[in-house]
Amino acid sequence: MTTVSKHFAVYFFAVLCLILLFSTDSYAGSVTLYWDEVTENTDNSQLTDLSGYVIYYDTVSRNAGDSYTYSDDININSLSDSANPTSVVYNISSGTWYFRVAAYNSIGNESIKSDEISITVNPAPAPEIVVSDSISPAGDYQIPFGDVTVGSPLQQHVTITNNGNADLMIGNIAQYNPISFPFSILNDNCSGQTISPSSNCTLTVRFAPSSTGSFNDSFDIPSDDPNENTVTLSVSGTGLAVPIADITVTDSVAPTGNLQIPFGDVTESSSSQHTVTITNNGNADLTIGNIAQNNTVALPFSILNDSCSGQSIAPSSNCTLTVRFAPYSTESLNDSFDIPSDDPDEGTVTLSVSGTGLSIPVPDMTVNDSVVPVSDQQIPFGEVTEGSVSQQNITITNNGNADLVIGTIAQSNPIALPFGILNDYCSGQSISPSSNCALTVRFSPSSSGSFNNSFDIPSDDPDENPVIVTVSGTGLSSVVNNPPSEPALVFPAHGQRGLGKKVGMKWKKSKDPDGDVVTYDVHICSDESLTTDCTTGMNILALSNTNIYYAGVGTGFLFVGMIVTLLFGSKNKRKLALLAVAVLIATIPIISCGGGGAGGVSGAVISSEYTGDEISYSVDLEASTIYYWKVVAEDGNGGEASSEVRSFETL
Repeated sequence: MTTVSKHFAVYFFAVLCLILLFSTDSYAGSVTLYWDEVTENTDNSQLTDLSGYVIYYDTVSRNAGDSYTYSDDININSLSDSANPTSVVYNISSGTWYFRVAAYNSIGNESIKSDEISITVNPAPAPEIVVSDSISPAGDYQIPFGDVTVGSPLQQHVTITNNGNADLMIGNIAQYNPISFPFSILNDNCSGQTISPSSNCTLTVRFAPSSTGSFNDSFDIPSDDPNENTVTLSVSGTGLAVPIADITVTDSVAPTGNLQIPFGDVTESSSSQHTVTITNNGNADLTIGNIAQNNTVALPFSILNDSCSGQSIAPSSNCTLTVRFAPYSTESLNDSFDIPSDDPDEGTVTLSVSGTGLSIPVPDMTVNDSVVPVSDQQIPFGEVTEGSVSQQNITITNNGNADLVIGTIAQSNPIALPFGILNDYCSGQSISPSSNCALTVRFSPSSSGSFNNSFDIPSDDPDENPVIVTVSGTGLSSVVNNPPSEPALVFPAHGQRGLGKKVGMKWKKSKDPDGDVVTYDVHICSDESLTTDCTTGMNILALSNTNIYYAGVGTGFLFVGMIVTLLFGSKNKRKLALLAVAVLIATIPIISCGGGGAGGVSGAVISSEYTGDEISYSVDLEASTIYYWKVVAEDGNGGEASSEVRSFETL
């Protein structure tokens, strides 16, 4: 190695030394740094405690006081070259590197860094092979020939370029990984050649299938590229039979390829159209004859916008025509027509068409209310205490296929007090098919007695105009207490057998005309007479206008009832009574139902539930026993109503 020396002054805090650093421009590999040995202190006295050197280096130039990215601490004892005790060898990559050296003594005092020198390391010359072909992407080492007709060979070109800075030597191509028929290599100008930098050579790859099917192969390109000495090219292609036309007919009604066009229901005097597409999926031109010439289509079907008859359709291209259905009567109709072509295996395609003519659209009004049965056009409000209000909803739906126009409700047949119409969103409205509107009917008796009335709902429904809705209700005196309605038992059914020991009782809640809070006593025992001794004592309190109820031992809620009765017994204090009940309930824990007297229920209430207009609870019973049960509804003011008595048997 040729060296160029440079001298640098290096200062300890107590030591003065002169360092000589050598460098050279070279290729990537090892670089040796040399510097002068430090022998004196700053006062010119002999340096006796030199401990080592620190080499600072980086890929960018630094000032002496700056930090370097890299540094190596070299102990004086590690410098093994006796001939050059102040040298070190570095293996560095290509590029320009910057170095400084400092010395340090036994107590760690370090001299100032030497002057900076730079060393440029060049990469060693090497060839670099680049292989590209004539099918994009050119450099992916793949040559997809695609579809090639049998007997019609296809060729693609491969270019080998040397992008390095040394000669590239190419070996014998496809020697170790030969290429097989129907692929072959022609015009090989590369095997055994030396390609200078920036030069190239070429060869040709041929695909000549003699049969149909898919083919795949590969071949190698060896060279002395140190990083990529063998490049493997993959080749692929598909052999196709001799070109033929292939007709495919689709339409705009799913499934599109079944050669059927169902127009469905179309109103007479209107029309519906669908598009037919003829596509050539073959590899030769498709010639189409005159459509519907041999198998004509008759009214109410017709063909419009025919861009296919007599045309030649190139491969992967298409043409279109329109089929129309314009019924002039209400009936189901069917027809078909032909599409002739020179497709060798499907010369004539037949399309079937069908449709049904419908009469002109009309509206159809349906009136439902919120009282079962909902469609009887009767609203029985039942018993309502005078001064109270009961409301039911009416829904008007258009089940026809044209807009329904509603007139002014109750105009020709007015409704009178104590009935009234509120929230009328229907009068004068146009209701589209399958849509609806609503109104509310109110019953608010100011006196006792039975009341009946009716009102009209006019519309343009051609066969149901107007609809008459009748309303009825009974006003109850507010001076006396009116009992709640009878609870309707739901489960178990009367005489039901085979129930488990855990039975879920269920009944529909009662309605109180005075708006009183209704509680329920459930009686279950094996005595058909349901005597007091076998009463379960289960009491359920249902709060008005909520979905909350509490369950507990009957005597506990009787205690609540007694307090409410004593404090708020008169009806004009009912609201205060309800508030007191709510407060008391908040302080009473839920108590499981205990056993009764002889023949009573020995199990406990497992769970209870209040959902919508039904109340239920589950209870554990004895096995193989016939039980009798009923539910008594009480309003807390002396009014009560009892359900029927039912029986059931456990297993």
